[in-house]
Amino acid sequence: SKYPIYKDGKIVGLIGNFVDVDSTQGRGNDLGSYIVTDTVTHLSNARGIMDTWISYTEDYRLRGNSFAAFFISVPDIRRVRDTYGGDTADALITQIATVISRRIANRGSAGRLYGAEFVVFYRYGDKTEVETLADDLSADIADIHRIGTNSITIFPQVKVVYGSDEAFRSIEELSGSDEISTHDKRELKAYKVFMNPESQGETQSEPDIKARMKELGTIFDTVRLVDPMKERVLVFRDNGDIAESDTVCSTIWHRTTRCVNCISMTALKTRSTQCKYEFIGDDAYFVVSQYVVVHGRPCVMECVLKLDHIILSAFGKTRFHKLMEDYDRKYYSSPVDACHNRLYYDEVVHSLYCSAIAFIRINDLARITTMHGYACSVEILQKTARIINASLRSTDTAIHFENDLFLVVFNDMASLEAMHAKLQTIRSRVEAIQSTTVKDVHATVSVGGVMADAPVESLIEKAENVLSLAEKSGTGISVTDLTD
Repeated sequence: SKYPIYKDGKIVGLIGNFVDVDSTQGRGNDLGSYIVTDTVTHLSNARGIMDTWISYTEDYRLRGNSFAAFFISVPDIRRVRDTYGGDTADALITQIATVISRRIANRGSAGRLYGAEFVVFYRYGDKTEVETLADDLSADIADIHRIGTNSITIFPQVKVVYGSDEAFRSIEELSGSDEISTHDKRELKAYKVFMNPESQGETQSEPDIKARMKELGTIFDTVRLVDPMKERVLVFRDNGDIAESDTVCSTIWHRTTRCVNCISMTALKTRSTQCKYEFIGDDAYFVVSQYVVVHGRPCVMECVLKLDHIILSAFGKTRFHKLMEDYDRKYYSSPVDACHNRLYYDEVVHSLYCSAIAFIRINDLARITTMHGYACSVEILQKTARIINASLRSTDTAIHFENDLFLVVFNDMASLEAMHAKLQTIRSRVEAIQSTTVKDVHATVSVGGVMADAPVESLIEKAENVLSLAEKSGTGISVTDLTD
C-alpha cells in the first residue's frame, strides 16, 4: 500500500511498503531474531555472519582493529548422520556450537553457515593469539566423543584467514554449497554487490553534496550530514572539508542520549539507505538516512519530513503511533525486565564510545531458581533491573547481557571514585531486596568495572576480568582505571 507525502498542502511523493512473503514464511512473531539466528545452534546464520563481517570490516576501516576469520568444518557430520540419524547429527552440531561459544566467550563472534560449517570472527593484537585459538578450537571439537549413548570420533578442520577481503572470499566459496538455502544465497549475493568498493560510489565534493541536499530540501524539512559514530552534526569548513560541530545529532528529537533505533548508525555500518518513523509528542516524522562519502569521509545524510495528519488517517493516528512504539520497545527490550536486551548491545551499543562500563552479576541466581523456583528468581531479576535503571543518569545505559548478568555503559563518568560510589550505591540497594514469594531469600551482586574512553566492545573482556577478581576476592566490587 502507498500513502502520499504532503508538504505545504501539496503531494510531493509517496510512502509505501512491501513484504517479501517467501523470506518471511515460518518466522513467527520473533522476526528480528529469526533473520539473523540459526534455529539449530542459536548462533548467527548466514545473514548474521555477513552482518558481523560488515561490522568487523567497518571497525577495521575506521579504527584499524585487525581481525581474523576461522572457518571450521567437520566433514564427519555426514557419517554421523548416515550412521545414527538426523537427531544425533543435529545434537552434534549443537554440541560443536556450544564448544565454540565457550572457547571464544565474548572475545569474538560465531555463526553457522550450514551443516557443520562454522565461521568465527576474532579481533587480535598479535597473530600468536590467533594461532593459539585455532589450536584450541580444533582440540576442543576433537574432544567430543559422545552424543547421547553414541560414541563418535570427529576430525575438525580449521582454516584461518586474515582481513576483510580474504574472509569474504572464503564465505563466498562456502556459500556455493547446495546445502545452503536459496534465501541465504540471495542474501550473500546481495552483500557481495553491496560491499564491492565499485558499488559504493565515488567521494562527493562540497558543491555536489550541497546541490543534492538543496534538491532534497524541496521535499524534506531538514537535510543534514551526521557522524553517528561520534553523534555529531557535520558542517562544511571554508576550505570545503567537513568537520564535527558541537551539535549532538539526537537533540533534534529532544533527546540527550542516542536513539534506541539509530538508523544512521546502521546506514553507516552497512553502507545502505535506512528509513523509520520518529515521534515527538503527538508529531510524527519520516526519516531517511543514507550512507555518503564526502571528501573521502564516510558519513550519513539524514532527511527528515514532518508528516501531515492526513498521512496517518489510513492507520488511525493513535493506533499507528502505539504500533511503532510497541515494535521498538519489543525489539530492543528484555522480555523479563525493563532493561535493553542483548540485541541492543549487538546492533547499537557495541561499537559506541563510552567513558566506562561495568558488569553486575546476581550471585547464586541459578541456585535460587533450583531451590525456590522460577517465579522467585524472576522477581529478584526484575527488582535488580529496576534498581539499576533507577540509579542511572539519562546518558547511561543498562543492558540485560545474559542470564544473571547486566552491563552498564557510562558516558562522561567524572572519575574512578565517582564510578565506584555509583556502583556501590547500586550494590547496597540490590542487597536490600527481599523476595515476597519466598521467605528469607535475599539478592546479592558482584560488580566489576573499568574506566577508559574506548568502544564498549573493546572493554568487555577487561570488565569481565575485573568482575572475576571481585568475585574471587570476596570484596564484591572492583573498578579499574585504564585511561593511562
